[in-house]
Amino acid sequence: MTKTRKRERRHTLQRVDLGNAVGESDQALHQYYVDNQFLDMAVDSSDRRVFFLGDKGVGKSALLEMARRRLAGPKVIRLAAGDIGLGLLSNIRCFHELSLVDLGLLYRAVWDYVILISIVRKQFGTCKPPWWQRIVPGEEAEIYNLLQQTGELEQGSLKLSRAFVDILERLQVKMSASSPAGDCYGVEVSVQDKVRQDIHQMITEIRVLKHINRLRKALPRQCQHSRFYVIIDDLDDGWKNTLAQRECLKALTRSLLKLQHFPNVRFLVALRSVIFRQLQVDDPDKVRDHLVTLQWGKSDLQEIVLRRLECQLGRSRQSIKDAVLPENVRRMSPLNFMYAYLPRHPRSHIQFMQQALDLAVKDGQKRIRADDFKVSLQRMAEFCAEDLAFEYKTVYPGLASILALMNQWNRELSLQQMRKAVEDVHMEALERENDSEFQWVREISSQSRTSEDACDEVCRALIEVGALGVKRTRRDRPVYQPAQLPTKFTSKMWFVVSPFLAPPPLG
Repeated sequence: MTKTRKRERRHTLQRVDLGNAVGESDQALHQYYVDNQFLDMAVDSSDRRVFFLGDKGVGKSALLEMARRRLAGPKVIRLAAGDIGLGLLSNIRCFHELSLVDLGLLYRAVWDYVILISIVRKQFGTCKPPWWQRIVPGEEAEIYNLLQQTGELEQGSLKLSRAFVDILERLQVKMSASSPAGDCYGVEVSVQDKVRQDIHQMITEIRVLKHINRLRKALPRQCQHSRFYVIIDDLDDGWKNTLAQRECLKALTRSLLKLQHFPNVRFLVALRSVIFRQLQVDDPDKVRDHLVTLQWGKSDLQEIVLRRLECQLGRSRQSIKDAVLPENVRRMSPLNFMYAYLPRHPRSHIQFMQQALDLAVKDGQKRIRADDFKVSLQRMAEFCAEDLAFEYKTVYPGLASILALMNQWNRELSLQQMRKAVEDVHMEALERENDSEFQWVREISSQSRTSEDACDEVCRALIEVGALGVKRTRRDRPVYQPAQLPTKFTSKMWFVVSPFLAPPPLG
């Protein structure tokens, strides 16, 4: 082999893994994670913001994982939906009749229990501390031994969730047996009172729940020389937007706000924005100060991609820009092209660059070509549509079908053209009158005074999920946040199909 051929082979791009797009699973995340204001907020013990919200792929879990790795001094506790059996709650049919009984206190007690017992376990292990006798007086003081026997104080998943679900299942059986139809409906008032008594008796069977208030007051004093970070993630596992699940997470917000008096405990909760909106918390003003929404600017997203390329290719940043990335794509720099046509999420940018790099490697190229970017964009469009439909499936069922219809629309539409295009969505919903997926579209139609109002409401839903943008005039930049829109659409407005759903043709 000649020296020239050896040199050409040496400079051919090699297959590399740019890192796991699901950041919390990436062991090398610390090497190329881009620090920003959100990580500083998370590790700052004096910052009282608790809920880190964002869409799927925006990096919520990666943020909490980086916070966990950075926190060497404090004691870190990780909790997830499985620790309370959140996913299992969707299978409890009795919650269709939740109005019969108020289980809000039970949810709150369970969350308090999971959090406080986790702190006890982290601080004291299986050794009963001397102050426990004062917190749980009398014969109930042996509750610590009970926790040891059930494995509650051992490392791993808490056991309470199973007992909690068992209570709910027994409640369901009682309600079903009390109903003449054999289900949970039509329960008489006298039976409702009996059910409430049964619930009270069931709650007392988990004996430690009776002492939650005492433990909540005493624990800050007993742990005043330690610092804790309680990280709660994966709350969307098994999420089906049932009434039970919503009430359970609303109870979590109440529990954490109440536990804010614990000065040396910092709570960090990752939650998808769409789920938080579904909760409709009782007192949004109290919760608002504890919220932060994750967003990434243009420079941050470009930095995320460049750092991964630097780390995995072993080249300088300038070499990557000069010899790896294409010179331009559709008269734009490659990084600007990505920002223009991709969702504003780190995950989508990482996956896009991985696809483009793999295409260049497959063809034995020395650098990524503009055509590799164009092909990757076409592939990402299908992926992004599926991802979007999955993310909002509990809010806007049938969104996948609507996105498919949008592929037939023009890239830019006037107000009149938009309303005419959305009529296809309404026709689809009416033709599927027995299909529950389009119930929300039919409800919009029935509640709107005119067909134009109905079209505008569906349009706002598409703007909310980022599938459609709005320009106040044709020359303006499109806006994808409904909060920034006026209450009424005007004839000067233009509507733009999101570029990551309708990419330009390959040519």
